[in-house]
Amino acid sequence: MAADNGITSLSNYMLYNFMDTPADLYVRMQLNIALNEALGIRIWSFPMRYQPVTLKDRSHVGENWNRYYLRSFQIMLQATRGIVSGNPSFFMRAYGEDRRAFERLLRLPHAFIFHREYHENGPGRPVRDEYETILKRFSANQERELVHLLSGPTDAKGLRRDHFRRLANDRAIDPLLRKVMPFYMLDIKDNLKTGSGQGLTLFPALNPDPVMPAEDEVVEDAGLFDHDPMLQRKNTSLVKTAN
Repeated sequence: MAADNGITSLSNYMLYNFMDTPADLYVRMQLNIALNEALGIRIWSFPMRYQPVTLKDRSHVGENWNRYYLRSFQIMLQATRGIVSGNPSFFMRAYGEDRRAFERLLRLPHAFIFHREYHENGPGRPVRDEYETILKRFSANQERELVHLLSGPTDAKGLRRDHFRRLANDRAIDPLLRKVMPFYMLDIKDNLKTGSGQGLTLFPALNPDPVMPAEDEVVEDAGLFDHDPMLQRKNTSLVKTAN
């Protein structure tokens, strides 16, 4: 209707973390891309995390979501200051080529998402390859258990790095799951990975939208991770785990 009436540039708010699933969100984001290409217009969206008005601390996690996925998605959104670009190339790179790829991205260690270029095409590639090699050995049940473990205890305020450290050294946990935990302890704000130290290395060249973040701005999901030491510590290395 908007395109029929000459409106060629518009945005929309996109609710998530309500009754939807991550796959549902991906399909809705992808719809904007399809409309852009079919109608020759420019549509971009602002995903908005659902929070009940009765909940003061903004810590709600939808039934089909978990805290790890919510945090992962916020890091993805950082590249465009909370906006989902309508550029097809950027969208596929940032969110995956399909719903399954999107969920695989949500499960990645946050350092791999925050420093995509560094870990995919830079000096961090061997670390990413080591992680992927271990992950290929996972069964479907182990993948589900990984997501459960990453989400952390339900009564915790945030996803703390010491949570992953405990998992890495917990002999009651599947050894293969323990083996990937050190990757989830990598610091997302390691200045060695970016010239500015801000972590904004998420392929800006693919994004033509003039809405990129200022160098001193980082998108955070207010209320969900306010006390998360993961965002405060800097010099952390991989820990050794028992075989």
